[in-house]
Amino acid sequence: MTDPNRVRPAASSGEANARLVFDATFLLRRYFVRPTGIGRVQLEIVAELLQESGHVDFVDYDEIHGVFRTAPTSTVAQRVRAMRGESTSANTDPTRRNGSLVRGTSQRLVASLFRSSPATGRHMTMAAGHARRAAQELVRAIKALRVTTTVGRRDTASRCASTTWSNATTFASLGMDFGRYGDYLAERREATAAQVCLVVYDVIPIVQPQFATISSEPFILEVLDLADHVLVISDVTRRDLEAVAARNQRSLPSTTKLPLGSALVELKATKPAVLAGEHDVDSGGFVLYVSTLTLRKNHHLLFDVWEELIRKHGPGNAPRLVVAGQRGPLSTESQSRLDKTPGFKGVVLHVEEATDAEIAWLYSNCRFTVYPSLYEGWGLPVSESHDFGKVCLASDRTSLPEAAEGLAELLDPIDRAAWQERIWAVWNDHSARREHEKAIAQQHRRVTARHTTDALLSVARLQGSGRVD
Repeated sequence: MTDPNRVRPAASSGEANARLVFDATFLLRRYFVRPTGIGRVQLEIVAELLQESGHVDFVDYDEIHGVFRTAPTSTVAQRVRAMRGESTSANTDPTRRNGSLVRGTSQRLVASLFRSSPATGRHMTMAAGHARRAAQELVRAIKALRVTTTVGRRDTASRCASTTWSNATTFASLGMDFGRYGDYLAERREATAAQVCLVVYDVIPIVQPQFATISSEPFILEVLDLADHVLVISDVTRRDLEAVAARNQRSLPSTTKLPLGSALVELKATKPAVLAGEHDVDSGGFVLYVSTLTLRKNHHLLFDVWEELIRKHGPGNAPRLVVAGQRGPLSTESQSRLDKTPGFKGVVLHVEEATDAEIAWLYSNCRFTVYPSLYEGWGLPVSESHDFGKVCLASDRTSLPEAAEGLAELLDPIDRAAWQERIWAVWNDHSARREHEKAIAQQHRRVTARHTTDALLSVARLQGSGRVD
């Protein structure tokens, strides 16, 4: 299905005038939201790109003027520190220095709200997202009616970062922010001959809509129409995307697999504050599930299994389970079971607002991990479990066998009896578990954010550093 007319002539890696323009809108606008999963991957890519001086530019989409504007590396670096949980000073807030006092103040107020009331903060973020999407639809409607505006026209040219783009430029967006400027990006691509590189992590809302609250099909079709190159994170995602393209009579742009890396193992681990009084969880005293709380992640299987383990062996002998992850969409029933099941008290624990350092502590101190998800684009916690040398019992569905690299024990995610038997066996058979850990230590190939970044630089016709950890 690939259309050869859409693929640019191959350029040698390390092309002298090649530049990567990276969309940092997600980082600059949502730095007060602690990233999870793919958000963490994006954050670490940006941290690596900050080291690539001379041929990487960061841009932010200015919705008022309808242009990309250059984002200073100092601003991007500050946002990286903020998203990692490091303290920032209001006196150095670039939004204040740039005169955007209202926006800067509101962002700091929301950041404070997230710290004091995470649930309320999340609801505000979701409401803001719905409002933003409504505004985007309104803008599209206005464009369709050919209504024009002169707001900000006088300084648009001076603020536009894309005036210097050329056929040696690669624009890359690793999130969904490009949805707000798709028409503009298409126009700049046509005018400058720049290459557009976008990413598809999964097409779950299309192939498994029961696990989603909104459809991603318009987004995926826009990727197929707009991108010269698409990054995919697994063979499953590539196959799913190809099927969607064929069904909608779209050509599939050239694709590259983007390896997902994690820096958690490099962090100084910190015990989660909510577990401060739980001394039994130290040194292998629990099983760990790192995942957003949502229907697709199949927490119900684990809750069924733990209810049975508690019934059969008693709360004092059943393994402790730590569920680490924020509440996501379609999580009401799972959250109710987690909070209200009488037998779970003191046995099944929830760490909802964990920092990266706290997640690193959980991986370091668990006995083993579980990941019974029903559908994934990749399955980063499986890779992270192996980074920490821990055995993982994972689902045998979709991309998880690929993420498992032959080292995780794969189980049918609807076979509760099998999960119960294997969880109890791995919990108690120390000798077999240690042998499995030795195999992980010998065979696991850790993927770092550097590997992920080098793959992106290669697409942009830039020579990656080639550093290997």
